[in-house]
Amino acid sequence: MRHAGENGYTLVELMAVTVIMAILAGTLVRGYGAYTERAKTAALYQKGRLIRQALAVYELESTGGEGWDLGTREGMEGLYQALVMPNKESSGIYPYVFSVTEDCTGFDMRLKKNGKKYRISGFSYETKEYVMIWKDPNDVTVKRKK
Repeated sequence: MRHAGENGYTLVELMAVTVIMAILAGTLVRGYGAYTERAKTAALYQKGRLIRQALAVYELESTGGEGWDLGTREGMEGLYQALVMPNKESSGIYPYVFSVTEDCTGFDMRLKKNGKKYRISGFSYETKEYVMIWKDPNDVTVKRKK
C-alpha cells in the first residue's frame, strides 16, 4: 500500500513485471527458433530447385535432351561431369550453381536408362545438417539429418 507522497514501486509490482517479461521472452525464443528453421528449409528448397534446373540445362546442352550414350567417349565424359559434386570446378553444373553449393558434403545422382542412353532422374544433395532429394520432376524434398 502506498501513502500519499511516496514515490517508487513495491516489491510485488516489480516481481510481477519481471515474471511477465520472462514469460514473453520465453515465448519469443521458442517462436524465433521455429521461424529460423522454416527460413533455412525454404532457402534449401530453393537451392534444390536451382540444382535441379542446372542439371536439366546441363543435360540439354550436353545431349540435346536425348541422354548420354555410354558407348561413346563424349557420352561417358559428359555423364562423368554431371556426377561430380556441384561445388567442384570439374562438375558440369558448377558454372550454374557454384555460388550456392559451397556447403555440399555429398552428392548422389540417379539415372534412368532409355535404350542405350542414360538420363538424369533425380539427385540427393547433402549439407552438414540437411539432405535435399529430387525424385519427382517438379518437387524437391528437404529433410533434416538425424
